[in-house]
Amino acid sequence: MPNLIPLSKRLKQKKTQLKLNNMKTWKEIYQYILGALIVLSFFAVLALLIYQQPVDNPVLNAMVGVLGTVTVGVANYFFGSSKGSADKSEMIKNGR
Repeated sequence: MPNLIPLSKRLKQKKTQLKLNNMKTWKEIYQYILGALIVLSFFAVLALLIYQQPVDNPVLNAMVGVLGTVTVGVANYFFGSSKGSADKSEMIKNGR
């Protein structure tokens, strides 16, 4: 049975789908870059604290604690249940 959708409409749908795929790709690239920056900054601050003289600065200690918490959140997203949930939602959306 031939496809009854006019060629111009099919081309427009294909172009829209390619645009959405490109936006998704850039979103994923941005997420990976941001996640890598957060993890690397945590280890950089940790290395500075190890090799510097001990400083009893409560603001610095709080900052390291917050940065550590955010790093754990990034790891949980990329390797934990949030990633599986996002993959499952994507599969449902695509109908697979």
